Amino acid sequence: MDIISPSNDLSPYRRLAYLSKLGLDNNRSIYFLKDDFLIGGFKQRALISYLNIIKAKGYNHIIYPAIDQDPNKEFLSLVCKNLNLRCSIFTINNQESRINTNASQNKASVYYFEKFETAFAEAKSLTALSLRNCFLPFDFKTADYETELTLLLGEKWDQISRTNQFSEIWIPMLSGVIFNAIQKIIPQEIRINLVDFQITPDLEVKVNNLKEHLNIGYFKYQSNHDYPSFIPTKCHELIDSNVFQIANLHACHNSLWWGIFS
Repeated sequence: MDIISPSNDLSPYRRLAYLSKLGLDNNRSIYFLKDDFLIGGFKQRALISYLNIIKAKGYNHIIYPAIDQDPNKEFLSLVCKNLNLRCSIFTINNQESRINTNASQNKASVYYFEKFETAFAEAKSLTALSLRNCFLPFDFKTADYETELTLLLGEKWDQISRTNQFSEIWIPMLSGVIFNAIQKIIPQEIRINLVDFQITPDLEVKVNNLKEHLNIGYFKYQSNHDYPSFIPTKCHELIDSNVFQIANLHACHNSLWWGIFS
């Protein structure tokens, strides 16, 4: 089953999302929604909408502090290039990283530091030099970006839930902003199971505080490289394999495994 975004939704960046069905142990099955695309994925499309808002306010230079393997660097640089915005990225010292190389090829200025705290402080200092500089917090944690993200994820959920009834949802959780958006679009009667990869600080505390009010399950990332070869994705294989292993142990029949690249 192929799901595609509406034709008016930033058509140059539209991507198919593939919904397939996988068998689990004990005569159970789980749906897999492949939604982990870097280029053309929902996160990039939300960023396009958000940066158009920023550009309309008169900003012309986006400044972003990032950790070493933050994939946001790559598609932020590409979106800035396409929108004719300057892009400066302050990151951990790893000039061999493919993500950093691709960001540089997208005409971003990439600056390297030993510690993220230093990169963050330098990014803030550069931002203060001009009123047309816009500081983008790590993982794009702003109200406007979260609004755009929630709209796109809500559209996807509406599309797949019209023809399928899911007992629960499994999501790899790397980003707090994704967690906030997911809470807003999934009906409370559907259980949301988060697999935490411990990149977002204090996510476990936040989830535990919400458990009394929301239908949420929480599982921690388990490092295990013996994952099945049939995991239906090439992007973030280790992440998807861990979600699959936990889901294979705990998932209900007709669960949805939402392969969000978050």
